Amino acid sequence: MRSKTNETWRIRADSAWRTAANCAALAHEADEKEEREYYIRMRDAWIGLANRCQFRLPDDHRAAASG
Repeated sequence: MRSKTNETWRIRADSAWRTAANCAALAHEADEKEEREYYIRMRDAWIGLANRCQFRLPDDHRAAASG
């Protein structure tokens, strides 16, 4: 059984990964260099947050998420 805290961190990590993917898609579609760079910076920030959230999860949750 997962604790509520672990579930919260998993949900936050999943949300951050989805947002990072959305930013990557927006960067790919951007016509202007400045806009593309902005979305790339935002993607990187969301990836950092997702990684920090996953770090808070027990090892068994990280293994399940990557496999």
